[in-house]
Amino acid sequence: MRNTYGAETEIGFGIAPDLDLRIGQSGAYGNLDIGRRLGTIASEQSEDMVRSGRAELGGVTQLGSLYQLSKEQAAVPSVGLLGRVRALYGPDGTAYETDAVALFGKSLVGGERPLGISLNAGLISRIDPGPSDRPHRYLANASIGQAISRDTALVASYAREQQERGDQDFSLAQIGVRHRLRSQKAIVGVAVGIGLNRDTPQYQVAVAVQWQIGAP
Repeated sequence: MRNTYGAETEIGFGIAPDLDLRIGQSGAYGNLDIGRRLGTIASEQSEDMVRSGRAELGGVTQLGSLYQLSKEQAAVPSVGLLGRVRALYGPDGTAYETDAVALFGKSLVGGERPLGISLNAGLISRIDPGPSDRPHRYLANASIGQAISRDTALVASYAREQQERGDQDFSLAQIGVRHRLRSQKAIVGVAVGIGLNRDTPQYQVAVAVQWQIGAP
């Protein structure tokens, strides 16, 4: 099997001013991107099976919270802090890790067709890492979005994440479009990404739907 198929869902709801609780579940099946999606919990034996073409199946359950430290003001960007605990499970057992991510956002152009940028940077820490596991890994991503109409925006992004066991960093450039469906209180997004090194999938296609439940 040459591809990886994945699905992810997350629900978030406010529990206090500027504080959201996030609960998520994801799964993946395949062999190209399975190590990164599952936090590389596979053993060397199962990695050999993946290289031979056998697909793997696993998932991630996560619980976290997002706190908005400050809102955008003049030249100062908005700042948020995301913290999560994750359980990663696959054919060789279960592993646990935490991550902490700082989120920055800034509007560069206002008006009817705004232009904005965002930058996220964080640290992933493995709980009780194995002999070949990195105890800490970094992640970073940056994006820029340009509205082309009242409800539609073009988005370009770059994601980088340190991997384990000597692999090159996950490095993916992506471009997509997001459209707001006002009647359904939903946002639909489609994106296509290209891997920039041999340890990143050659290409990635993603579809996302976001609903606002209970929004006015």
